[in-house]
Amino acid sequence: MSLAHGTPEDSPSGVDGGGKKEAQGADYTVKRPYNLFALSMLKLATVVLGYGAAKYAPHNWKRGMAWSDIFRALQEHLWAWWEGEDYDPESGLPHLGHAACCLMFLCEYWYIHGYAEFDDRFTTSVHNSRPLRNPNHEEA
Repeated sequence: MSLAHGTPEDSPSGVDGGGKKEAQGADYTVKRPYNLFALSMLKLATVVLGYGAAKYAPHNWKRGMAWSDIFRALQEHLWAWWEGEDYDPESGLPHLGHAACCLMFLCEYWYIHGYAEFDDRFTTSVHNSRPLRNPNHEEA
């Protein structure tokens, strides 16, 4: 799926009766298919965000933090869930909700250039020469 080109006509107008896309490679940048996003993920993430707002402060995550800390927490929650533990023992909230928040933080930090100072991924010089955003795609 390209993020660079598109017209309103390319937006997801529907799915055929067999569940297959009508147009292969359709570009969804003009009309994003928000209706395809899982509401359950949003609900899980917002419950965890509320917990974090009460524990720390609303919007505290927007101050930025080391990407490695978030990645570690993401892994921790996913592995705990994968091993059969559905709920985080500290918060009592679903591990998948915590993981959704971690992924949201990383997506936001990666997408917004202002968070590059927190990017502490171990990289090689080849990787460091690449721009933060893919130069082959326009902004979504």
